[in-house]
Amino acid sequence: MFNLSRLSIISLASLFVLGGCGSGSGSSSSAATLSEVPANAVLKTIKITGGNVVPVTIYADMSVSNDYLLHAANITANYLDNNQDGNWDDDRVTNHLSNVGASLFILKNEDESYMMDLLSRLPSNVATKFADDSSSQALYESEMVLCDSSHSTFSSCFNQNDKRDPSYEEILHLITHVGYAQVHPSTFSEDENYNSLSGSGVGRANDLARDDVAKNLTSANQCVTDTVTTPFGNFVEYDCNWDYSAHPNAWYTYTDPTCDYSCMVTEYTYWTINAALGMLEHLDGNTSYSEEYKCLTRNAFTSGGICANDIGLEAIYGTGAKINASNELEAPNNTFHVPTQIPFGNYSPNGSKMDWSISYVTN
Repeated sequence: MFNLSRLSIISLASLFVLGGCGSGSGSSSSAATLSEVPANAVLKTIKITGGNVVPVTIYADMSVSNDYLLHAANITANYLDNNQDGNWDDDRVTNHLSNVGASLFILKNEDESYMMDLLSRLPSNVATKFADDSSSQALYESEMVLCDSSHSTFSSCFNQNDKRDPSYEEILHLITHVGYAQVHPSTFSEDENYNSLSGSGVGRANDLARDDVAKNLTSANQCVTDTVTTPFGNFVEYDCNWDYSAHPNAWYTYTDPTCDYSCMVTEYTYWTINAALGMLEHLDGNTSYSEEYKCLTRNAFTSGGICANDIGLEAIYGTGAKINASNELEAPNNTFHVPTQIPFGNYSPNGSKMDWSISYVTN
């Protein structure tokens, strides 16, 4: 999500005048068609294209390896066309993402001097897009993980409890926060005031997971705000006090002070979907993750499991969704076509590996 360090850097930019684990052989093996690199190129980009709709545009700093750009493109497309039949799974979501110009920015790292220099060189319309957390998300090459050709599955690559690729999280944040929450609000709205405070389906699941059905853990109750004026508009910074000492039965206890209630729901949605897909199993036993979210294994959702009372699976995947006796996700009423398969590997609609086209943004 849009975090304090990113917002601070955008604020500092007022000093200036502003003008991607693959499958089989890994995402880095994806085909790519490159146009000629202009001398004044500042970003390279891939448009996630299907039909006449471009739901997401991915931008990367010129210093970011193409392998990471392709990696992010494959994950994004695999989330949006999870069965890889060549059609976006939820047209309303992809159309909305396209209409608002949903964008992913891959930067080298979070170093402030580096980011300020990059911002100073971006065209103003792209810099403004980067600043707009309602339609963009940042990702950092320094944190991303590529799987080599020896790994044909997600679990073969991610088999240590300290190995994690945030690409799967940040890209899903972009899709759910910018897409699902806006077009399917009764299920995915992240607004604490939605439906006269009763919340969306996922909002109520988030409250239950935080042991807060009384809804005391809200931005209105726990956060103070500060409005920051930047060259791109006014932005709100949050300073929240998420204290779970009075919520002993919580299994989701995120404490980031810059994360407001909406952000909490975004994070909960990510945890629940990735847990349902079996993407968190290898993190079990790592307290840095289990202290935030205790449902890291699918087994945790079954009868007798620590998260057996969680209602997030049915909220997200529809009535009857569950982890079955074979420890697999069942989603017989997946109305909104939420991903049911791990978005691992090359995006290959109808069996044909996508040849991504890389172009450039100039200043």
